[in-house]
Amino acid sequence: MFFKKLICTLLAAAVITGSAFPVFGASEGTDEIAEAEVRIAAAEAEIAEAESEKEAAQSDAQATADRISVLKNEQTALQAYLDQLNAELVALDQSLTKIESEMETKETEIEMSKAAVERARIEEQNQYEEMKKRIQYMYERSSSDYLVSLLNSGTVREFLNRADHFQEVNNYDRGRLADYQEARQIVMRQQEALEKEEASLEVLKSEYETKQAEVENLASTTGAKITEFTQNISNEELTLSNLQQKITSQTSLLENLTEKLADAKARKEEEERKAAEAARLAAEKAAEEARLAAEREAEEARLAAEKVEAEKKAAEVAKAAEEAKAQKEQEEALVRIEEAQKAASARIEAVERDAGSSSDYTVKLRDDQLSYLGTFKLTAYCPCAQCCGWENGPTASGVYPTAEHTVAMAGVPFGTKLLINGRIYTVEDLGTPYGHADIFMNSHGTCLQFGVGYAEVYQVFE
Repeated sequence: MFFKKLICTLLAAAVITGSAFPVFGASEGTDEIAEAEVRIAAAEAEIAEAESEKEAAQSDAQATADRISVLKNEQTALQAYLDQLNAELVALDQSLTKIESEMETKETEIEMSKAAVERARIEEQNQYEEMKKRIQYMYERSSSDYLVSLLNSGTVREFLNRADHFQEVNNYDRGRLADYQEARQIVMRQQEALEKEEASLEVLKSEYETKQAEVENLASTTGAKITEFTQNISNEELTLSNLQQKITSQTSLLENLTEKLADAKARKEEEERKAAEAARLAAEKAAEEARLAAEREAEEARLAAEKVEAEKKAAEVAKAAEEAKAQKEQEEALVRIEEAQKAASARIEAVERDAGSSSDYTVKLRDDQLSYLGTFKLTAYCPCAQCCGWENGPTASGVYPTAEHTVAMAGVPFGTKLLINGRIYTVEDLGTPYGHADIFMNSHGTCLQFGVGYAEVYQVFE
């Protein structure tokens, strides 16, 4: 810039001097040649300066491109790691869902096992009491009824048959008591195993939840780093773009300066051949070229400023578009989450409705036929060994249970009618205390699906 100002000053002085004080001859030619030499020297200095600035810009551009490459490589590695973390989160979420489902099943099985243990205990106690009564009766009256019964035998064979019968009754009582005791032990061991499995699932769930929190924290940190890298890359790319524009500008400037240098040398040769006329023409031409150069530089500076401003606005628009896109994606994600929650609530309500009513059967009764007993706990059992200790056996009342008819509960006489969820059941079995109704069903899977519930229970009077 110093050399440009010097050239403009010399040209202006030359024009003023030439117009005010015309000089002819060798002196005027010598001055024009000297001015041409000054212009050549100034152009060469500007070329050297422009080349130096261009080389510096190229070096900075290369360094910036290298930094961008490094940042993009690191960003790609972080994105791959984030994808891995997200995949791990999906797997953990699926595992937690599976564990929670297994825990719900275990809880239902434990409740059913508790009911089975209580039934087995009551059966064992009943059998023990009946056996004690028979034994007490036989011992207390052995001297009379037992002996009289034997002596009243018509034949020896009848005598032996009655003695064998008494022995068989005693053996049967002891065998039934042993069976009930063994059944209760089996069910209690099953309950202990289920409770241990549930505790193991609780520990496993806690471990998975801890791992999930750690992975979510890593994913959040990695996402923040990726965002930081994206911003750094954007800044470096903007810097690289500015440097490339500067290189382009310097290249154009060098071309112009080279042309000016060639023109200056040509003018010098022309001035040496035709000094007087060339001095005047050279002064006018130099002045015009200086003006044009200044206008070009001003225009180039204006265009460069407009381009920088346009790029800045484009970057702001792009950033706003990205923010709007991210906001839209977040809103869509919230909508999807809300829809999933609604669907889950609908499924839970459907399961609760299914659990609360064993069928669509509804009984209509008069008020004087009903007596409200309260809100009872509801479970279910089936004729399998896991629920009863043996398979397909009779109830405590001696009859075989029937689905959607038989219910087990202590505290009321056998044959009592109970209205539960619109259906009438008959108490034909024991096993659960008063206030806990255990409904008989055909399969173990149906019992697991029924689970545990609560309902208002009425006693029905016919």
